[in-house]
Amino acid sequence: MHVGDEVSITAFQQELETQLDAYLANCGLSFQEVKNKSKIIYDPCDVSRESNKYSIDFIPHGGTEEERMESQAFFSQLLATELWMRKLTLSGSLEDRRMRLKQYLMVEQKLNMIVSAISRSEEGKETAMILILQAIPCKPCGRETYIGTSGNGS
Repeated sequence: MHVGDEVSITAFQQELETQLDAYLANCGLSFQEVKNKSKIIYDPCDVSRESNKYSIDFIPHGGTEEERMESQAFFSQLLATELWMRKLTLSGSLEDRRMRLKQYLMVEQKLNMIVSAISRSEEGKETAMILILQAIPCKPCGRETYIGTSGNGS
């Protein structure tokens, strides 16, 4: 069995469908409803993520103490809303809630790719493989390299 052959693509697709079903069974709203209603952004490669109040990586800031508190209150409410939509617990510190939601956002990002890959027809197998490869963490985003690379471009 080789990566990209018909057998491995079919096996991987079945595994992805199982993961998607498990996620959907545990999620509050349907995956599509969450996707449509969610306002929070998960993009680990976005250089402005710490200053964007809709990013999961936002760091509440402001010129004055009052502005910082307003930023923190906004972000705390955003986290609560996003956690509630996914039927996740609302308890814990701001950082606890951020990390809990971030784990789900990472799964949802992969699920978006999975849904796209699953919906591909026989003619779209090559495109599906590209999407699957893109789901594998990359070095430029500060994550692990994917299998088969040394991390130094060779």
